[in-house]
Amino acid sequence: MDDLVKDLWVLSYTVEKLKERLDIIRVMKLSPIKPWMLRCTETTLHRTWLNREENRAAMAPLTSSKEYLCQRLDMTDWEAAAFAARHPPVMRVQVSKLKEILDFLMAEGFTQKQIYNTPRILCHSLVTIKHRLDILRERKYEPYTLSVICKSEKNFNEFLLKLTTNSFTPSHGD
Repeated sequence: MDDLVKDLWVLSYTVEKLKERLDIIRVMKLSPIKPWMLRCTETTLHRTWLNREENRAAMAPLTSSKEYLCQRLDMTDWEAAAFAARHPPVMRVQVSKLKEILDFLMAEGFTQKQIYNTPRILCHSLVTIKHRLDILRERKYEPYTLSVICKSEKNFNEFLLKLTTNSFTPSHGD
């Protein structure tokens, strides 16, 4: 009911249009049904369905992001709670994106512990992670933590400047 109150535009549609859209949503097995689903474009609705299907496939047979992360990073429930507490948005990332980033980072030689120590890496785009890692490697710098990749654009550029001017001595956090 709260969702409906927040999205009253849906009430401007005809009953027939709403029934038609509800039938499509039910066939897609999208749940929970939100008012925006009743009024969005078919392209948006289809993209939502595809995202959810990708997440289900990436997560199977597990049922939550937390379970997925526990399995992939070999964490206990307590460690998962600490991981999420350090960077809460990580628990809202789609599992399909988590899988993609974890697969890449592990293929690049980063350990579960390195990823566990930097939860915010999982909120970055894979394109950004790859790009920054390429830039660092071009400069012959192999990061031993992921925090350098997670820096703001300004701080990352300052880090690169220090690397190129050879006035840089890595600290433990870089």
